[in-house]
Amino acid sequence: ERFWIFHLSVFLAVIVFIQGNHDMISSSTAINLIRGVCWGALSGLFVQLLGEWKGWKSRKLSAVIVTVLVCVLGSGFWCFVGKDSPRYGFLVMLYSGTVVSLTAASVYVLFQYCEERSLAARLAVNAFGAGACAIILALSLILCVVAFSELVAPVGSRIYGDLLLMSYSMSMSIGFLSFLPDGKPHDAAGTSDKAAAFLFWLLLPASLLLLLILYIYIGKSVFEMSMPSGELNWFGSAALAVYVFFWLSLRGLTHRFFKMFVRWGWMLLLPVLAAQITGIAMRYHAYGLTTPRFAGMITLLFGIVALFRAALRRHPQGLFMFIAVTCLIFTLTPLNIIDVPVWNQERRLKAALERNGLLDDGKVIIKSDAMISNRDAEIIVGAWRYLVPGERKGGYSRNWNDGLDYLGIKPTVWYRPSFTAGLRKGI
Repeated sequence: ERFWIFHLSVFLAVIVFIQGNHDMISSSTAINLIRGVCWGALSGLFVQLLGEWKGWKSRKLSAVIVTVLVCVLGSGFWCFVGKDSPRYGFLVMLYSGTVVSLTAASVYVLFQYCEERSLAARLAVNAFGAGACAIILALSLILCVVAFSELVAPVGSRIYGDLLLMSYSMSMSIGFLSFLPDGKPHDAAGTSDKAAAFLFWLLLPASLLLLLILYIYIGKSVFEMSMPSGELNWFGSAALAVYVFFWLSLRGLTHRFFKMFVRWGWMLLLPVLAAQITGIAMRYHAYGLTTPRFAGMITLLFGIVALFRAALRRHPQGLFMFIAVTCLIFTLTPLNIIDVPVWNQERRLKAALERNGLLDDGKVIIKSDAMISNRDAEIIVGAWRYLVPGERKGGYSRNWNDGLDYLGIKPTVWYRPSFTAGLRKGI
């Protein structure tokens, strides 16, 4: 009852998915409509939580109006734009950023009027409980369908996809949101504390093992004087995320070990953090910015802010506001994670071409006998592959598509023989 408009929006999204799954509407139309509904559902959820915090009498009505309005406008926007838009990738990025921002902003509002000590633990418990219920519901329905198919009449395979999505979407929506705290006195904190402690002991062995593996890899990289692998950032971010979860869930518990772990555990991440920053800096110097690399930097920034707040014993809610604002900055402004890498790669490409006399008034001069340095060869081919859509699927170039002649750039021209293998592997 509390979040009925959100549950209704999720049900609507499931109906749209089923229609797309059975070819009643095109898959692209279904995706566009679901994006609009998702915008509306999250916007309405944020407005309702904000109204509960501020004590609005018409908070439920406000949530309904915002949800319906954003659903209609958002779905219309996506259907109008279509997948053929020249900046479709930019719009998908904008959508993802706003979804993350609305989610983080909703958690921030919850922190304002709910018991801080148990909130993070209760959110985790809700998620695990709702996930378990979704699995049970999905398996039960699939068992019924299998029985009908074997005993009565065969059914199409697509029905299983419908049941899985419906089970998970509705169970996660109703199960998770129904148990959100409302700021009123309750006695669930003790239960949440016990569940958080259980999750801590469940995840701690794997977390320490991952940390040990990262330490071994860092020591190996230092001993061999080699550049850290790009995967280090993602594994390091996973270890960082686990500690942040512990920090959010355990910081209010009175058990001495928990208090010590939350107070000083962030120090275990410092070597990993240093290796991540070093690896990112080295790869940026070697290959410039790409959208995945830029997104990794932003994710790492979230972890750094969390560790900083943990070290200074600050309240956690500020982290979620930082995430909400940062996501908007790096998706809605010129600093977004698509345009900044393009600008960076264009600068690297232009500079390398100019250094070797291969650029005249913005146009590339093809020289069959060009012999350039290994470093510039890497820059030219790497940046060109990133920018030119004809070579890199999903490229984002707006200018170099005309400036570079794909047929005129051959590995034997732009690369010395020793780098031909490197070109085939890609940069």
